[in-house]
Parts: sequence; C-alpha cells; structure tokens
Amino acid sequence: MKEKSLSPAEAFVITKIEHLISNFYNDPENIFKKILELIDEHKITEHKEIMNYFFDLLTIKGFVEYADELAKKYNIQ
Repeated sequence: MKEKSLSPAEAFVITKIEHLISNFYNDPENIFKKILELIDEHKITEHKEIMNYFFDLLTIKGFVEYADELAKKYNIQ
C-alpha cells in the first residue's frame, strides 16, 4: 500500500517534531507531550515511515523509554 503524500503543513509539522527531538534533553516530559499532540493534531500517524523515523530518532538519541512509549501508543513495529 502506497503512503499518502505529505502536504506542506504536514512537512512543516514533521520538521518541527524533528527539532523538538533534537532538543529533547532540555525537558523530555513536556517535549514528548508536545510531540504526541502534534502527531495527533496533524494525523501524522497516516505516514508509517515517518512514525518509524521518529521512533528511530528517539532511540538513537538515547531516549529508548520514550521511543518504546511512542511505539506502544501508535503500534510502531
């Protein structure tokens, strides 16, 4: 199944989430909450590859517990 193309607004939100993840160490709890809000508000879950990318970013940056929580919430394999 081919994924839906990103709208400009979705691309902007994805970039914002990447920025939040890059600054995650500053305030993990609040930043993670904001990331989840953005994902839900903009229906980013429709883009499975992007969701996997966010999971990988969190894991690579050492925030495995948050990556696991993201995976559980959004059924990321």
